[in-house]
Amino acid sequence: MNRSQRLLILAVLTALASIHVQAADEGGNETGEPAFENVIRLPQDLYTQDGRLLEQGMYRVRAQFDGGRPTLVFESSDLEKTTIEGKPRERIRQGVPNVPIAGTMFLRSTDNPVGTDAERHHSKTGHPQYQETERDWKAALRMYRHADTQKKDILLLFQRRLPGARWESIEYRVYSSNP
Repeated sequence: MNRSQRLLILAVLTALASIHVQAADEGGNETGEPAFENVIRLPQDLYTQDGRLLEQGMYRVRAQFDGGRPTLVFESSDLEKTTIEGKPRERIRQGVPNVPIAGTMFLRSTDNPVGTDAERHHSKTGHPQYQETERDWKAALRMYRHADTQKKDILLLFQRRLPGARWESIEYRVYSSNP
């Protein structure tokens, strides 16, 4: 194989890798629905149903809807990707966790570009990004525990705005100790 053939193969492989990375960054999925993401801080250690530990700290979280199936994905630099499946919440029920653990965590739609460094760090009004009136926050994640500390399940409640000023809620369950 001569040098020009090797360069051509390298260029093709680079282009394919770039397309794959771009699709992942844009939140591409089977349904074409946007994903919602942000960097959040977990205020305590959490465990998934299958016993995987999510240690207290910073995570990149992404709510996605591949094939209509809602999943919440946690990623950090020192942890492999952890995925939790959710289920739609029809109505508020008695006996669910209702004591907030953390403040509301806003998630950005992957349809909404991140912006330049200056746009991300400096607002036009001088307010923090979450207070910007021009930012259209379409989704939020909230964390709740039971008032009874003997109950170990924790509710991660994802809410997103749908067309027509309707809201959809998805429940994700984790635990404060290994189930």
